[in-house]
Amino acid sequence: MDEDPPSPPASPTPRRPSAVITALNNLPLLPVTPPAMEQPPLTPTQTLPFSTSEPMDTTPTTGNPLAQPPPSSLVARLSAAAARVDPDNRRNTLRNPLDKFTDAKMPVVHDAHPTSILDYIDLQLVEKWERCPGEKLLTQAFDNLALSPDLLSGIRNRIFAAVSEITQSKSVGVAAPLPSEVATHARHTPTAFLVYNLTLQQREQLISRYVWASPNISFRVIPLNPPCPDFLFALKDFAIMLEQDVYELVYAVWNDKDSSDFLASLAEEELRRHGRDIQSSLRIFTASMSVTRLDTKGRGDTPAPHFNIFANGSTIQDDSNWCNIRSYLANRIYSSPLLGRATTLLTPFNCTLCHGVDHPRGLCTFPNVVGWNGPPLHPNNSSRRFSDNHN
Repeated sequence: MDEDPPSPPASPTPRRPSAVITALNNLPLLPVTPPAMEQPPLTPTQTLPFSTSEPMDTTPTTGNPLAQPPPSSLVARLSAAAARVDPDNRRNTLRNPLDKFTDAKMPVVHDAHPTSILDYIDLQLVEKWERCPGEKLLTQAFDNLALSPDLLSGIRNRIFAAVSEITQSKSVGVAAPLPSEVATHARHTPTAFLVYNLTLQQREQLISRYVWASPNISFRVIPLNPPCPDFLFALKDFAIMLEQDVYELVYAVWNDKDSSDFLASLAEEELRRHGRDIQSSLRIFTASMSVTRLDTKGRGDTPAPHFNIFANGSTIQDDSNWCNIRSYLANRIYSSPLLGRATTLLTPFNCTLCHGVDHPRGLCTFPNVVGWNGPPLHPNNSSRRFSDNHN
């Protein structure tokens, strides 16, 4: 007798808590992505991918953040990533290499004469410098580091690192100076360094800021053929604080008959020897004269101001003419019944911070520049620390 085949056992019904069943039933139905379309992994701000069979609705939605459409471009993704970055966490952000250098209008470093930046240097070395490739500039390091011959190579390396970082050049070179035989016997150290093999754009970039100051190295940038300086001389021994009174006295001396005759003869000699008419340049030079009071002190901390005399040196193209004019004007007598007679000083000071000759280190204005990153006003043991780090 045939028996009916046994019926398969009934499938067990899973037991789910009623709250879970209710939640599952309330979930919205989501479109299913065809398996052939590979989708990127979801981010916390994206929904499941939309079907490609129908156009995507890009209308912004509100409410559930998971209902927002995905970013439509790479720019949107990058913008979203930037919004997620903690603004206080800057360790992994790229920094501009120029940020370490003080970005401000810098004071002018006044030299003693047109080529004083190259004092004490070996002339044969200068000839080699002039033959170096590319655009060239001179640099002078701040502080008293440059006055030590043992530190010249270390200063060169630091200037090289700074210039390479500033210009992003892969071909720039920096050369250290060599003292002349006379300078060696006198124990003088040259302070000019050559930067060469620059492009014209890199040269203009370096010279545009004039002084590059950072905690590692601070230096000024000078053309290979420096212009004539603006500083001429200083007057002291006037018991007065008003610059205007000194200006009127100097103006009267520069425009009297003796000074006018001297300048006319200089212009005539220049025209006869070189065929150059410099009368206009001389008028501009004398008209640009200015006076600045320097609040120096005498014995017992009493006021003993110096009055620095300036004129636009760039109007004089010839070093010999500038030196002759400066020498003549400095040897004139500056006196009046009211002010008395002044004493004239050609190089009254030598600032060991910026190497300017118109002020002492204690009155150097560079540390007052906003954001100054260079050497401090008062000397410290930076030279010893630099030497220790270099060695």
